[in-house]
Amino acid sequence: MTKAAKPSQPTKEQWEAITEKLFSFYNTVDLMIDGYKVQLTLVRISTFNNAVSIYVNGVFKGEWFLNRDEVCEELRRFFPCVEVNRWPVTLTKDMVKILGKREAKKKGYFDKAKKYSTHWTSFRSMKSHLTKNNTNIEWLNENDS
Repeated sequence: MTKAAKPSQPTKEQWEAITEKLFSFYNTVDLMIDGYKVQLTLVRISTFNNAVSIYVNGVFKGEWFLNRDEVCEELRRFFPCVEVNRWPVTLTKDMVKILGKREAKKKGYFDKAKKYSTHWTSFRSMKSHLTKNNTNIEWLNENDS
């Protein structure tokens, strides 16, 4: 009887080294995550804000973000998801005044929707998401430090 492969994760020191490497715009970090080659790169998203961009198997596809009914595996595993209000807050408040809170809830004015982002603005959130949604994470270019 063979034992199942034990999940592997980078050590605390390796995560710190990955963080250090992502401080510069010209460095990339290559990870092998559950059979996907994932590349992390620091990018500028506005004048004074930076974020970590992710490429899966060397590509970034906009079509991953288009299908709202079915979330693809790459999107679920590697990209940040947040819940947002389906309707603008001002519309919801107006509908509560018109219909009442109970009726507005029935009609779906308090519903939430999932929204996926194209980049990570927090390294800690990215690390947490990757370790929770994947079993094997291996740092490929560790010796390039």
